Amino acid sequence: MNATSPYGYLAPGQPIGKVSMAPGQNIAGYHVGIIYIEDVWYPMVPGNVVNASTWEFPVLLQPVRGIDIPALFGPEHKDLSKPVLEACRELEQRGVRAISSACGFFGRYQAKIAPKLGVPAALSSLVQIPWIRTVLPGRKIAVLTADSDSLDPEILEACGVTDTSDLVFCGFQYEPQFSAINQHRGSFDNN
Repeated sequence: MNATSPYGYLAPGQPIGKVSMAPGQNIAGYHVGIIYIEDVWYPMVPGNVVNASTWEFPVLLQPVRGIDIPALFGPEHKDLSKPVLEACRELEQRGVRAISSACGFFGRYQAKIAPKLGVPAALSSLVQIPWIRTVLPGRKIAVLTADSDSLDPEILEACGVTDTSDLVFCGFQYEPQFSAINQHRGSFDNN
């Protein structure tokens, strides 16, 4: 690819000269690719990462095949790096310019996956902690999470966080409405 059309992408209004696409790429124009848990059941209301109306620009969504919340959050932490990498590579093949995820627990694979990709990848919002520390030195940092019981040193370290002395964790796994995500309920009161 060249500098004017990286990853088969042409911005609207960009002069059209010589362009190319990767072999096998059959769609284009997506700025960001987002991986998500394939087997979840709760309402994806506007504002949710995997609700297309949340974004004002094209976003390509890609499930990580064969995983559910217990597999990603669970205590045994089965190594899911292969299906996570496959989902990220699928997005990369389709021409996205950056990859994120719909669940911060994908951060467990940040250190393994990001170096294997040709586009920037931030698989968890936890990767922002070192930057937050730089711009707000000496302050406490709140970490809001779907399940604080499952947030362990391994995931933090994979996201570049080894010192937790300035972090305050708050899990929502026991909240009556938010728990619909972990409990696979299919409904919650959005009010």
